[in-house]
Amino acid sequence: MSISGLLHIYFNPLQVQNNLLAINIEVGMIKILAKILRFFKKEDRRLPTLADIRGVTELRKFIGKTVHRDGVPLGVVEKIVADKRKKTAKKVYVRKNGKLLCISPQLILLENGVLRIKSSGPRREEAVEREYEENLDSLSEIIKISSEIQRLKDKILKLDDKLIEGEIDVKTFKVVRKDLDSKIRELASKGKAHLKELKKHLKEIYKKKILLEKELEKYRIKLALREVKEEDIKGRVEALEDKIKELEKRVEKIRVSIETLEYYASEYIGTPLSMEEDLLSKIFNSR
Repeated sequence: MSISGLLHIYFNPLQVQNNLLAINIEVGMIKILAKILRFFKKEDRRLPTLADIRGVTELRKFIGKTVHRDGVPLGVVEKIVADKRKKTAKKVYVRKNGKLLCISPQLILLENGVLRIKSSGPRREEAVEREYEENLDSLSEIIKISSEIQRLKDKILKLDDKLIEGEIDVKTFKVVRKDLDSKIRELASKGKAHLKELKKHLKEIYKKKILLEKELEKYRIKLALREVKEEDIKGRVEALEDKIKELEKRVEKIRVSIETLEYYASEYIGTPLSMEEDLLSKIFNSR
């Protein structure tokens, strides 16, 4: 640019103002574009989780895969429970040292074909461990004992009917009845050792159910007062309802097992029934 041109711009305030405005607009656009690029770059960095995988066939591919945490193998995926309607994972069961860990699919990241637990610090790790690690094998064994006792009692009732109808004699009845009673006594004694643990577990999941019910009620109140939109909370409400139903089924299953074990422990090994705690009494009287 010539000296006369420079002098023209210098002494033309309107032209200078226009040039500065153009520069400001350009800088502003650059900042906006930078933010947009950062946004998409951030989105690209987001790793998919097992909750993002859709389709039962696709989910089956992860059965038997190793799940890592902090670069160390945690366990192997043994079972994935999928939502029938959405065809997405609801729960993931990982086998670790003979135990089954029930882990939320949102916490399992898929990175270059490797499954790893999402982590946000030691405290989060401990919370995840407390929330999802359950000794399902132990609980399953207790429920199995309860079911077996009930099956043997049904056999005793059928045996009584056969004696009354004259299908078997008294001697046979006594021999078979003694054998059945012995098996029930053995199972009742074995189950009795687990009663304390079972009651503790029952109280924990019952308290969790109550907390989730309160959270669900808060959402419903907010919806009634139009403080939130239904579409904004629909996913969370459905997740809460599913979890509450799951816990209700578990509470009922454990409650029946405790009743069975306590009743036959009292009948066969002379252990008095004890339902002294308020919370347990509430659970057993809420049927």
